[in-house]
Amino acid sequence: MQHIPDRLIFVWLGRSLPTAALVAVRSAHRVCASPETIVLHDGLDTRTPGARSLASEPGIRLEPVTDALFDHIPEGGAIARSLYRTLPSPTARSNLLRLAALHGLGGIYLDTDTITIRDLAPLRRFRGFCGTEHVACPGTTWRSLSPLEWARTGILHGARLTCTISRAGLMLFRRLERFYHLVASNAVVGSAPGNPLIARAFAEIALMPHSRQARQYALGVHLLQTLTGNRSSPHMLVLPPPVFYPMGPDISMHWFRKGSADRLDDLLGPETRVVHWYSSSHGRLGRKTLDEAHIHRNRNSTAFARLAAPYV
Repeated sequence: MQHIPDRLIFVWLGRSLPTAALVAVRSAHRVCASPETIVLHDGLDTRTPGARSLASEPGIRLEPVTDALFDHIPEGGAIARSLYRTLPSPTARSNLLRLAALHGLGGIYLDTDTITIRDLAPLRRFRGFCGTEHVACPGTTWRSLSPLEWARTGILHGARLTCTISRAGLMLFRRLERFYHLVASNAVVGSAPGNPLIARAFAEIALMPHSRQARQYALGVHLLQTLTGNRSSPHMLVLPPPVFYPMGPDISMHWFRKGSADRLDDLLGPETRVVHWYSSSHGRLGRKTLDEAHIHRNRNSTAFARLAAPYV
């Protein structure tokens, strides 16, 4: 059985790399002592300070996206290449790039809103891996016509938001987690080259109507949930939430709560290897610029800043 190569993969679509993205790349590269970390980019100005800083670190390579990335895909590669050129959503295009890189190169892909805290090497002995998170609205709900299912989703969203904004909400949410959907997520995915499950992703994409291909999450978490059934298989080990997602969407705002730096031992489990802090949740609910000054100013106050500070 082919194992996952010692390679880390990131994707960036945009002109400059923000501080949080630098933290993601540096933390993974240094904690995993990776001999090869690739940042696949489209539109990045490599003369910007962040890009220059990363490129100067041994083992980190900034690599522009080319059509060749899709050439090795046996079924659906041409469609994926065309979609990459035409889809307006950066999230959807990023989903395509990570699948193409994992299929052709193999390695461990991580989103740029992650902080790696423990070595991922023990997971490379598998053919593939991903993690699960607790969510209110999985892919099956998006496709559901049941009013009861959507009513339940509304209740789950409301309960989570209450727990998110309350200082003691995290403790309450831990008691409510069992009522949420436990589903696979693609913010951290490892794969050997040519993994059949990743190959199936392109076949599934080719069969989707264009209206679905263009939907948010369709080519990402919803597709991974369909492919894995949220269960482990010989091609993909599906890990529990504490490994990569110790706090799920929105409730992840507790990483940014004042005083959380002193509770890291409670927030991180012994099995936690990556913290995915959900930039989408922070963008909606936090709206603070997570630059170097913010991290240094809050390093003794918030869990996020405490974890990020060594990498800025």
